[in-house]
Amino acid sequence: MHGQSHVVCRLAVHMPGEQQIYYQHGQAEKAIQQAQQRHTNLTAWFELNQNDITANQYFYCDIPHHYVFNRTTKWTKRERSSNLITRMYSVSPNQGEKLYLRILLLHVSGAKPFEDLRTVQCHTFPTFREACISLRL
Repeated sequence: MHGQSHVVCRLAVHMPGEQQIYYQHGQAEKAIQQAQQRHTNLTAWFELNQNDITANQYFYCDIPHHYVFNRTTKWTKRERSSNLITRMYSVSPNQGEKLYLRILLLHVSGAKPFEDLRTVQCHTFPTFREACISLRL
């Protein structure tokens, strides 16, 4: 197979404050400090929705088609098109709230913090599950 193939963009799914952190033995404290200043794809999407009104129309899984995550923990406007496939990490049904978070990310656009995903018709639900039930998802 020659030429360009598709690029797969993997999107993080995590509960608030539960981002994955990779570190070497003895470097945990330093890794935690660095992680607090770095965004994941998901938290950067929230920030993008706060700062760019045009991004509010896109669902989380559609953002890579219009923006590029540039590893400095920020989404920037995509300047040229590419053969792109987006994949949100899978979540087991055993993970409860995280599964409902993933479902909401597929159906809610323009969320700014996690709380916006739990808000339906100006009512903020205490759990992602209740928000999904309210939206009949």
